[in-house]
Amino acid sequence: MSTFQKQYVKVMGQPSEPADKISVIGTGQVGLSCCAFLIDRRLANHLVMVDLRQEWVKAEALDFLHVSSLLASPKIETCTDASCTAGSKYVIITVGTRPAGKSRLDIAKESLELLSKLVPKLVESSPDATYVISSNPADVMTWAVRKMSGLPKERCISCGCHLDSLRFRYFLAQRLGVAASEVNAFIVGEHGDSSVPVWSGVTVGGIALLRLLPNIGRDQDEEKWQKVHEDVVKAGSSVSKIKGYTNWGVALAIVDIIQAMMTNSGRILSVGSDIQGLMGVNDSVVMSLPCILGTHGVQKVIELPLTEFEMNMFEKSKEVLMKAQCALDL
Repeated sequence: MSTFQKQYVKVMGQPSEPADKISVIGTGQVGLSCCAFLIDRRLANHLVMVDLRQEWVKAEALDFLHVSSLLASPKIETCTDASCTAGSKYVIITVGTRPAGKSRLDIAKESLELLSKLVPKLVESSPDATYVISSNPADVMTWAVRKMSGLPKERCISCGCHLDSLRFRYFLAQRLGVAASEVNAFIVGEHGDSSVPVWSGVTVGGIALLRLLPNIGRDQDEEKWQKVHEDVVKAGSSVSKIKGYTNWGVALAIVDIIQAMMTNSGRILSVGSDIQGLMGVNDSVVMSLPCILGTHGVQKVIELPLTEFEMNMFEKSKEVLMKAQCALDL
């Protein structure tokens, strides 16, 4: 004990474990960005960074800890397995990559191999945690995680179309010349090429675009608004072609999901969960719909009154995901 510590007067026993323990599994570009936003937003008073590169992840943690007096002095722990994740409130899984030239669905089996080694131990360590999965393909991997873990559907969430919806609002705002925050719009279905823009629900300044443009987003649309959705689908690859990856957008979207749950504020985000029994879907499949999030995950799922055109797209998106799930042979 140092001379200074002799000045301490003990008035209570060992403090209990902090309540807001968050584990980030995989600290590549996305995982590390998640850690930065979680710390900066004061969301994690106990952050666990898990990566197989032991010395590397320790160095990354130290980089944060050196300025901990600016960051509400969070506890940051590192490990190479699930050993230090026990008792987590939220677990964010970001392991895996998306090589250039491959779609999200192309790498499903590679991601599954990684997750099959991690998930059972993670769930054993934190059986009551809410899991947010961004490993590509996020929807299919979320279905696989639930299948191998037995987690309830409300606590096994894909980051899904939240990022797509944010991009959708951005591109709409750019075209309309307004702030993205003034656009209310959702993308649903797959987080990927078969995603579904809900044109019937787009409002700007209280005006429903569908009322002004009955053919918006369709082949008959003379103003070619479907280009906005095409830009959403290509957004990730257009960035990664130049910088080699995407990280800030997806990490902010993930942390926004965590923040919505932690604050229990009733926010509605387009995230992926098992929607069996909803929207006419009879099979177990993870797809994005607007969800009301609470402390322990998805509280309520909103069944959208889609147009016939949108419903046909939603059905096609479901078939794409079902095919990918079946290919995993779980």
